[in-house]
Amino acid sequence: MTPTARRWLVACSAVLCTVAMARQAPQAQPLDPPPTLATAPPAAVAALPAHDMSLSLADRFDRLVPALLDEFDVPGAAIGVLLDGRAIYARGFGVCDVASRRPVTPTTRFNVASVSKLVTAWGAMRLVEQGRLDLDRPVAHVLTRWRLPESAFDHEGVTMRRILSHTAGLSPGSGPGFFHDDALPTLEQVLDGVRSEEEGVPAYDDIVSGADNGPAGVRVVAAPGSAARYSNGGYRLAQLVIEETSGMTFAEFMRRDVLEPLGMTRSTFDDPLRFARDADLATPHSWRGDTIPHEREPGAAAGGLYTCLRDLLQLAQAEMTEPAAAMHVTVPPAAGYGLGHVVRATDDVRWVGHTGLSMGWTASFQVVPDRDAALVVLTNSDNGSYVHETLLAAWFRHEFGVDLSERWSAPKKRSGRLFAYVEWLVETQSIETAAASSLVHAVRELQEAVHAGDVLRALEHADAARAHIVTIRAAGQLPDVRCNELSRHADAVVRWLRAL
Repeated sequence: MTPTARRWLVACSAVLCTVAMARQAPQAQPLDPPPTLATAPPAAVAALPAHDMSLSLADRFDRLVPALLDEFDVPGAAIGVLLDGRAIYARGFGVCDVASRRPVTPTTRFNVASVSKLVTAWGAMRLVEQGRLDLDRPVAHVLTRWRLPESAFDHEGVTMRRILSHTAGLSPGSGPGFFHDDALPTLEQVLDGVRSEEEGVPAYDDIVSGADNGPAGVRVVAAPGSAARYSNGGYRLAQLVIEETSGMTFAEFMRRDVLEPLGMTRSTFDDPLRFARDADLATPHSWRGDTIPHEREPGAAAGGLYTCLRDLLQLAQAEMTEPAAAMHVTVPPAAGYGLGHVVRATDDVRWVGHTGLSMGWTASFQVVPDRDAALVVLTNSDNGSYVHETLLAAWFRHEFGVDLSERWSAPKKRSGRLFAYVEWLVETQSIETAAASSLVHAVRELQEAVHAGDVLRALEHADAARAHIVTIRAAGQLPDVRCNELSRHADAVVRWLRAL
């Protein structure tokens, strides 16, 4: 057995040893629907759970997650934590979809959007370990099914190392996906930017400028190695390289050589139509709470992975082994990108991973390799980023004593909503009173304090805003339904500031 094969087997055996808690974790009960505006008490400020360091992380999350889902109208989530390389927390919260109310479990499948890129990098590294792929060889020397269109830049600098680290100078290659009744284009057509045979290839200028409205084609638009330019299209090109190198479809290669060896048996890059009848498959939801169709992705390497909490906890264990370390090294000039991994550091804590955002899905996969720790958050809603950012901040504060800027994500969103709503009401309802002017001023000051990270000043202006709302209500300057909505947003800001 070769040394590289031995390292790969060590990684796989490490993750297969145990994620017993993930498999046996208790499941939270489905959440009740949030109160409507008409029934929400305008003056009540139900407290979010404060950050009590005497609580275990499990107790903290058990209190915090349901409040987050209710606060941001997120139907369901799966949350997992590793500490010292072991799964200490793995729970499903809420429901897979609002219609059936099926509960989320640690084995519920979610789409994880751009977290897929991290797993794609594992596939590339598997080919490197097999001696079949050179990360620094120009991909033009590998490709036979498709060629990068001519450009003013040297294509010899487009390598897999640079593609995986977003430093290859490629166009964004982003655009809307496809749904159940769409005829899927080929991967080569996606790379060309073709939406259909009738529409043809979009113009180069439209691709570079973003004017094209389809899944824009992949082009070299900057000198390879000159800067980091995030590119979904680059990962679709990486998918083609993996297919041509392995002689297999991307989904089949990833299943056989990456997902199954890592024990990720509920994970797949297949077209979601193939497992649409899976009884434990979550449904994506819009920010309004509506169910939306599963998006299909011919270039699945960029964002087409469906997986579950249990499998991602096993992947997180593998991220703590030697084969993963090379992917955590940043690639110049990209200070924040390794191979498929975003690399960050603060207060002597270095962590790697990726977030994902797609239609109706958000995900976060974060690993602190030096501490053998990880956090995984999966949600089935466009609003889920406020859940995973708040949980990331709570986790860092609890485990590492570090305050992250992400802890301000939720109050920033709430204060922004309040400010926008106040401005809209003042303009459309023609409120020209001293209380209305004072409310606008208080909310503007509140928003500035929140963005400055000043909790006490923000609370002072939030309380002032609530007092002005009471005055406006008492004077009958706005209907009760409008005052209730104002109070709802103001009270939500206060809850979050008190939790901080």
